[in-house]
Amino acid sequence: MEPGQNNTNRLMNEKEVAAHLAVSVATIRRWRLLGQGPKATKLGGLVRYKPSDVEEFLNQCPKLGGGNKSGK
Repeated sequence: MEPGQNNTNRLMNEKEVAAHLAVSVATIRRWRLLGQGPKATKLGGLVRYKPSDVEEFLNQCPKLGGGNKSGK
């Protein structure tokens, strides 16, 4: 994304979503095909993602390291 651009109005492509989520583009595509990743929008032959949908997906993911480690 270009500096100073309003992130809330711009759709993201697969490469941008993959970088934001620290996964490969192949993972983003696999998630889309399996209905598991962020909600995607098709514009003609282009796949795009709303930043709000990507953030919602991220917020719904289980958090790592949140378990009880007391050993009991």
